[in-house]
Amino acid sequence: MIRCRRNTSGVAAALGLLALALGGILEPGGSAWAGGPLVVGGTFGPPGQPFTWDISLGEVQYRTDGGGLGVLSNSEANDLVAAMFQVWEDVPTAAIGFNRLGQITGLADGNVETLAEFDRVVGRCEAGSQSPIIYDKQGALFSVLFGPGSGVIGFAGPCQVSNGGRIVSALVALNGGFLDGQTFNGELTGNEFEAVFIHEFGHFFGLDHSQVNLNCLFGCASGSDDAFGLPTMFPFLISGLTEVPGVHPARTLSMDDLAWVSRLYPDPSFSSSYGTISGTILFSDGLTPAQGVNVIARRVNDLGTTENESRRFAVSVVSGYRFTGNPGQSVTGTNTGGSPFGSRDPALIGAFEIPVPPGAYTIEVEGLSAAFQGGSSVGPLDPPFPNPGAQEFWNVGEANDDPTYLSSPVTVAAGATASGIDIILNGTPRRLDAFEIVRLWLRESLAPWLRENREWVRG
Repeated sequence: MIRCRRNTSGVAAALGLLALALGGILEPGGSAWAGGPLVVGGTFGPPGQPFTWDISLGEVQYRTDGGGLGVLSNSEANDLVAAMFQVWEDVPTAAIGFNRLGQITGLADGNVETLAEFDRVVGRCEAGSQSPIIYDKQGALFSVLFGPGSGVIGFAGPCQVSNGGRIVSALVALNGGFLDGQTFNGELTGNEFEAVFIHEFGHFFGLDHSQVNLNCLFGCASGSDDAFGLPTMFPFLISGLTEVPGVHPARTLSMDDLAWVSRLYPDPSFSSSYGTISGTILFSDGLTPAQGVNVIARRVNDLGTTENESRRFAVSVVSGYRFTGNPGQSVTGTNTGGSPFGSRDPALIGAFEIPVPPGAYTIEVEGLSAAFQGGSSVGPLDPPFPNPGAQEFWNVGEANDDPTYLSSPVTVAAGATASGIDIILNGTPRRLDAFEIVRLWLRESLAPWLRENREWVRG
């Protein structure tokens, strides 16, 4: 599953899958899970388990392009790659390391400049023989892949995964056109470009996108608590936004980023530094699990500080993130088996688990942004699940008609799980019978004939 990122000027950019350009690298139909693992096992791989690099073998080995990157020389680009990988290595509760083996193999000079050379390098990545970091010096290759002015600044993801649940090889490509000294083509600051490296490297080792502080998509102030809480793995790069002058929020890892890299690659200290909040999201009938709803654990705000901790410190996941987003269907005969990724265990359809440091948290649910589709998708469903009910919080008297603003704190201890945090969504249509789950996508106010015509089979 390859992810790509576009530039914006104060507004969010869309990310697109490279299905045509990259062919076999991708799993069409979506294999991404959000606020955590990029790929989860299903009929291929251990069911419900994230694909990760095998760190028992030592550091993850990568190779770099032989050319320059924008205004950076080859040696400067290589040094920057190492420094941005180091950002992830420095997470104290995570255990993952990276090492540069040398130059990309398969080309005389290791410099990927043409589509033919790109295809050759991708082929070696798909074969599991190398994990390349590709520098497109002036963005010419990106223009061929995506079209001129596409705004794509990078893409990344696994090339090959094993049935044992391991990432065997992965790829990152970076567009030097955004660091070429020319302001007319969407130039990024050096700090913003570094943020792109860190984001793409997250995909490289298996992290997916996260939706936290979505309001920043439409504008939040630099230096605000919302900016500080924005994840590096947020789907879009919001250019011009800063935590402190000169530092983009994506350049520093948020609590969400720290939690999920630690969950995927736990250091021995992880169990004494994190607990878990778990539960299930249900439709208003209180029985039917709802997949594809964004769930956020926010630290309870300390009124004794000037900061709003609930906006700065939050971790998210999407309900049903370990369940498949494409179980298949036999009606048309074109998608009988569905995706090989994601569990088929019904108990996981609406389930969520969120790793958090010890403390007290509120738990809220919200819909995923409709802008997050394709390469920018968040969660196992692409396009995202339309919010079936109002944004609301969990409370101890959870019901399908409780005030949406009513919340109860959930206290988590290190090494422990606060389970049973089940949220019943307000205002979703009633379930007619056990086979009518798909109708819950539709409001009952629609005329019966319209309900029938709008029903669909996911495939």
